[in-house]
Amino acid sequence: MRIAFFVRQLDHVMGGMERQMLTIAKSLIDMGHSVTVFSLDEDVPELFYSNLAKGIEFRNISSGNPSEKQKVISRILRQTHVYRKIKKEGFDVSVAFMTGAFWYSRIPTFICGVPLVLAERNAPSIYRLTRVRKIRSLLFLSMLLSSVMTVQFPRYAQQYPFYLRHKIRVIPNSVEAVVSDFQKADKKITYVFAGRFSYQKQPLLLIRAFLKFARDKPDVQLLMFGKGDLASEMSKILAAESNAHFIKILSPTEHPGEFLKVADVLCIPSIWEGFPNVLAEALSSGVPALGFSNCDGVSDLIQNGVNGWTIEGDGSIAPLVQLLESSYKSVLAKEISAKRCKESVSPYQKVKVSMQWEDLLKHLAQ
Repeated sequence: MRIAFFVRQLDHVMGGMERQMLTIAKSLIDMGHSVTVFSLDEDVPELFYSNLAKGIEFRNISSGNPSEKQKVISRILRQTHVYRKIKKEGFDVSVAFMTGAFWYSRIPTFICGVPLVLAERNAPSIYRLTRVRKIRSLLFLSMLLSSVMTVQFPRYAQQYPFYLRHKIRVIPNSVEAVVSDFQKADKKITYVFAGRFSYQKQPLLLIRAFLKFARDKPDVQLLMFGKGDLASEMSKILAAESNAHFIKILSPTEHPGEFLKVADVLCIPSIWEGFPNVLAEALSSGVPALGFSNCDGVSDLIQNGVNGWTIEGDGSIAPLVQLLESSYKSVLAKEISAKRCKESVSPYQKVKVSMQWEDLLKHLAQ
């Protein structure tokens, strides 16, 4: 098959969606198909996850800043550019990753007679927790134009309107262990956060909770790997604390093994997730995790007391402090084994997930 993938932006973007999209593309290429990835970048994108790009073709649609809202005429010109490229290359089937990519690719693919999958990469709770809740009815109606929709957990399908459920297929993210068995050299209990420093991920809440939790514990530390809009505010909070040496902010890395090999506990205090890759990778590497039980994605992967620790979040630091305390006692008592963590994500093996994508796309391309 000749397959087209559509995303909004790839240039230097660090995110789970981008990483998983490249993983899916590479798996399909290994199966003998060709994959071309279209993005709205001004130039051919420089990938943060460059190690995953082998064999993938990239096309940029230079039509204005992809991070900014475009005028109607600009949107029409953008879709014209997309139509010409699709028509020229003769694709059999296509996938749009998230609604932003779906909107600029649906009309051109429809005109060219190319089936289009809408791959949702967030939990449907995003449509009530963010500003898009004001237009979610229109968003849901627009999804009727997709050939098929994919979501990452069975429970998500029931959170969409009844008129969309017949279109939905469940395909989880693939998970691979990124760290083999190892012996930690550092005697401190190391908590790790890895991801965007953004509102969704709540790094400020984690810092404030950890400062309170760690004041009487010389044997703990928090390493925060990432970048984002909240980085400067995070640094200000730490600079104002005379005794915040147990928290370090570090640059992001495209290799999860670099931070998981030093981790005793992964912290993922997000408000919402889709299928949190870093959490799945931590568990597959034998590292337990903590997060909020009312966060979609986190609650689907963490089983309290089995492969990590959960508590209901309310936006304050109190539940997170309590969660940190519980995990600390549990780690000292060695209550959670690496084996149980690995077993909990065994259904998400890369080979199984790749075959699900291939089966779906073959069916649509017939």
